[in-house]
Amino acid sequence: MIQIKIFNDNGHQEEDINMFLKENLDIKVVNIVSSSMYDLYNGQEPRVCNQWREITLIYEIENKI
Repeated sequence: MIQIKIFNDNGHQEEDINMFLKENLDIKVVNIVSSSMYDLYNGQEPRVCNQWREITLIYEIENKI
């Protein structure tokens, strides 16, 4: 079964992802998607007011036989 885990930018994404992987040894990572996110001001300069990165980890739980 494919599942996802989303990591929002909190300054510790790498550590959060590594901790998640260490705590879940029975998963197989299928894909990782990194997205740049931003908010725009309502037509005023500067146009971008907030920027962050969101990482989506797509994985499946390996069957134990």
